[in-house]
Amino acid sequence: MPRVVKDTSNLERLYFDTSHWNRLCDHPRRAEILAGFDHSARAVFPSMINAAELLNTRRAERRADLCSVMVALQRDDHAVLGDPESILARTADAVRRGDDTMLVGDGPAELVLRRWIE
Repeated sequence: MPRVVKDTSNLERLYFDTSHWNRLCDHPRRAEILAGFDHSARAVFPSMINAAELLNTRRAERRADLCSVMVALQRDDHAVLGDPESILARTADAVRRGDDTMLVGDGPAELVLRRWIE
């Protein structure tokens, strides 16, 4: 059966890089945070890059913990972001449309994103 991806335009959309997944995994209130996450108001979009990095964690126990955090926040009817080029393209399109939920920060990645936007 084909997978149907839910429209998330009415939700706060979040993207975590790998350091965020690690911090959440190590947070002393991790269980409370995961249990209290409001899936009706927020959508977490992990990327294939995140998944690959977490799956390449050497220690099996740590890898299982990281993956369980990702599974707890990601829903089957929400998209998983693809490769870096598609992530940049989607972000640039959102900024061009004036999507005020997209913030462009400072640093090396910002320079690449600015090239996509222009």
